Amino acid sequence: MHSRVSRVFAAAVWAVTCCSAGAVSAHAQSVEVDTRFGMGGGWASAETLNNNIGVVADVLLAISTTSWNSGVLAASLGGQTGGPYDTICRLAKDGGSMPEFPSIGYLSVLAGIDEGGAGRYTAGLAFSPQAGIGIQTRYDRRWGRGIGALFGVNGMAFHSFYGEPIVLVSIGVGILIR
Repeated sequence: MHSRVSRVFAAAVWAVTCCSAGAVSAHAQSVEVDTRFGMGGGWASAETLNNNIGVVADVLLAISTTSWNSGVLAASLGGQTGGPYDTICRLAKDGGSMPEFPSIGYLSVLAGIDEGGAGRYTAGLAFSPQAGIGIQTRYDRRWGRGIGALFGVNGMAFHSFYGEPIVLVSIGVGILIR
């Protein structure tokens, strides 16, 4: 399972890099790379409410399609892992124990609006090896040119995390390079 997840993420990173390089050279007015760390949580049915708070990290590549205060395309690669957990086995539907929750990785492709370089609203599709296809929306507030700071809020929903619908939310701070 872990090797398959690694191959999926490696392929996704390669695809995002290749597609982004083409878009940057063809039409981009500005390119930004954000790295964000923070706290996140997740909610599903009672079966997985064991450890719903944890650490979140992601990297986002954003490409403005025209100039400031315009459209933006972005790709994000990230993950969320559960916090401290107990040794009680919560039974899964398949009879085994539920994994540490909400440990999940994702790759997303987003589109949205850049508010003059300060705020950015994006939404799009997310893919997770653990949960399949879902939706993601995020807001990033940014300060500074060159190397700056950001505060971000993120929300995702997936139809099936180990057979159950799941909603993930996170907040975090980070650095950006424009």
